[in-house]
Order: sequence, then C-alpha cells, then structure tokens
Amino acid sequence: MPSPSRCAGSRAKAANSPELVQSGIIINGLPILEGDDGPTLEGWYRDYVVGGTGAFVLPAKGFQDFGNAIRQKFVIEISAHPPPATFAKAE
Repeated sequence: MPSPSRCAGSRAKAANSPELVQSGIIINGLPILEGDDGPTLEGWYRDYVVGGTGAFVLPAKGFQDFGNAIRQKFVIEISAHPPPATFAKAE
C-alpha cells in the first residue's frame, strides 16, 4: 500500500514498533479521511500506526465528523471494552 504523500513510511513504522507494543503500549488511530490521501489513510494507519493488544483505528469521515469520531474513540478507550469489530486491528 502506498504511504500517504506527507508521511515517511520508515518514520511512521516506529509508531507501532515491536519494542513499544511489547512494553504494553497501545496505540490507537483516528485518521481524518479527507483530501488526496483519504481513500488510503485508514489502511495505512492499520499497517503503520496502531499497535498493541486491543488497538483500533476509528476513522473520521472528513473534518466535519472529527468531533463525533474523537468522542467515540475516547468512550471506547475509557470504557476498556473491546472496540467494535469494524474498528479493531487484525492481529
């Protein structure tokens, strides 16, 4: 999958590095699916950003949806319940 135009793949890979994940860090993602990279951004986040047990990607369907998406992300994270299957990262 091509990386988004403004992101360097090797730098982004460090976000979900094995060292962080093995130490118990959970990295969730909230990409804003807007602009030229919008169609590929959710998959890119799954591949290069999120990591750890129960990690998930919850995309905002554009800037107008960001408020709703960030609230939903916080609710999932604070509740400590597993994310809906549509958001969960495939392990």
